[in-house]
Amino acid sequence: MIEILKLPEVIGAFFGAFFAVLIGVLADITKNHVTNWHKKRKKRVTVLKLIYQDLENINEHIANILKYMAESGNPKGYLQKIPLDNWYNLKNSEEFTQFLGEELFRDINEKMRQIELVNKVLAEVMRRVGSAQSGEGGTPEQRSDNPVPSEDLVQVTEFVGVGLGETQGIVIANLDPIIHDLMGIDKKYRSIGVIGGRVGAGPQIMAADDAVKATNTEIVSIEMPRDTKGGAGHGNLIVFAAEDVSDARRAVEVTLEMLPKYFGDVYANDQGHLELQYTARASRGLNKVFNTPEGKAFGLILGAPAVIGVLMIDTAVKAADVEVVGYASPAKGTSFTNEVMIWVSGDSGAVRQAVISGREVGIKLLGAWGDVPKPVTEPYI
Repeated sequence: MIEILKLPEVIGAFFGAFFAVLIGVLADITKNHVTNWHKKRKKRVTVLKLIYQDLENINEHIANILKYMAESGNPKGYLQKIPLDNWYNLKNSEEFTQFLGEELFRDINEKMRQIELVNKVLAEVMRRVGSAQSGEGGTPEQRSDNPVPSEDLVQVTEFVGVGLGETQGIVIANLDPIIHDLMGIDKKYRSIGVIGGRVGAGPQIMAADDAVKATNTEIVSIEMPRDTKGGAGHGNLIVFAAEDVSDARRAVEVTLEMLPKYFGDVYANDQGHLELQYTARASRGLNKVFNTPEGKAFGLILGAPAVIGVLMIDTAVKAADVEVVGYASPAKGTSFTNEVMIWVSGDSGAVRQAVISGREVGIKLLGAWGDVPKPVTEPYI
């Protein structure tokens, strides 16, 4: 009877000890959370300081450029000291966006756009200074892979530039509502950037995929007309849409800048062409065209005339353990072009091996007529 009377005291003591332990655990968790929050905040402040420092130093950059011009007359190298590439890489990292928070991320992105605008103005000034100096017997400009447009054409504000494969890029800040509807573009996008070329489609699509990674744009359409100036393949028409015209323009610029790389594994002669493409991480552009998984390696193996493509794709799939995402031939998935191709996904090493194996046999077959196919630029795979 006495033990029963003591039971409430025992239960009370038990729960008292339990809650004491629980409060201790919660206190530790809270302390760790606050410590981690302070560490994260400190990192954010550090990132902010680095980024805002670039903006604050623009006047210093300009002053140094003017001083450098006066001393050497060749200021172009100095422009490279204003860092933007790192931001373009970071801004596409979901982890980095979450780390900063969406509001802070948008703030910083706007600051970096201002820096980019200053860079463009400075670059154009330096280009014109360089042109004037070269006319006075200075050092000739280094040859560019992309043609240089005439001064009259530069005055067309929508014109962005031209590139390999007879590719041209334009940007329209405010698309006419009627054209907007005809093209079926979402109303939230006011601006578009357009890439179009007569020779090739793969290099332009790969470059556009890089552009989407580097900008706040969406690819709303990709078309591959039969063209290649009468050859066996396609031309291309790629439309970027953006809420901000600066994003649309930057997407077109990045695409044109990346074309020399992606023409590196395009081989051609009078009899036909081969096209090999590879990336370790496919993005929204490749997903839209080829329905390939985003974030995984992607490879394209293509041969023209189609007979060459058949052996290329068979060799590629036998060479490595890859997933064949799609297949196209003259009557299936092409504009009745004389090509056969597959696109594959999977482990980056396996995808790359499949592409290389297809390339090796393709070069041999396309050279069967005695004219050895040559790459358009420097091979990158």
